Amino acid sequence: MNVQIAMDSETIGSAVQKATLVRDYVDVIEMGTGFLYRNGLSVVTEFKHLFPEKKILADMKLVDGGKHLAEDAFNAGADIVTVLAMGEYETISGAVQAANERGKEILADLIAAGDYTKYKDKMDEIGVHYVCAHMAVDTEQSDNNIEDFLKQLKNIKFKAKLALAGGIKTSNIANIAQYSPDLLVVGRAITQADDIVAAAKMFKEA
Repeated sequence: MNVQIAMDSETIGSAVQKATLVRDYVDVIEMGTGFLYRNGLSVVTEFKHLFPEKKILADMKLVDGGKHLAEDAFNAGADIVTVLAMGEYETISGAVQAANERGKEILADLIAAGDYTKYKDKMDEIGVHYVCAHMAVDTEQSDNNIEDFLKQLKNIKFKAKLALAGGIKTSNIANIAQYSPDLLVVGRAITQADDIVAAAKMFKEA
C-alpha cells in the first residue's frame, strides 16, 4: 500500500518538520483542506520544492469550477487533486481533463456519498484515477466502521484505484490491510503519534 500523510492542523513549519521525519515511509504528502484554506496554493509549490520525489496532493474537494481550479493546483505543483464524487459530471470530467493533459491524477472523494454503488458508472465513465472511501472526521465518534466503508468500496469493483481515509488507526490497520487499498490516507495517527516515525513505518509495512 502507498501511504499518504495528511497535513491538516499543522503550521507550515511543523508540517515540513513532520514530513521530513517520515520521508522514507510515505509516498504522498497531502495538503489538507484546512491547511490549504489557511495557507493557499503556495504551500503546494513549497512542498513540491522540498519533497520533489513525493506526490503532493491538494485536498481541494472540488464541487464546482473543476477544470480551472484543478489547473491552478496542478500549475502550483500538485500531482493529485481531489473532487467530490457527488459533484456534477461536468465538474469532475473537467478536472480529469486538466489532470490527463498534464499527466496528473484526480481522486474522487466519496465522503458523505452514502451508497457507493450509485457512483460506479459515473466514476468509471469519467475515468477518475482514484475513488476514496472516506469517514468524515466529524463522524469518527459515531458507530460507523471504516472497514465497512472499505469493504463496500472493494466489492463494487470501480475501475479506479482505491483509497481509504478517516478513522485509520494502529489498532485497525491489520484488518484494513487485508483489503489491500492502493492508497492509505493517514492523518493524526501519524502526525499526533508519540513517535511519528515509528507510526509511519508501521503503516507503510502493514
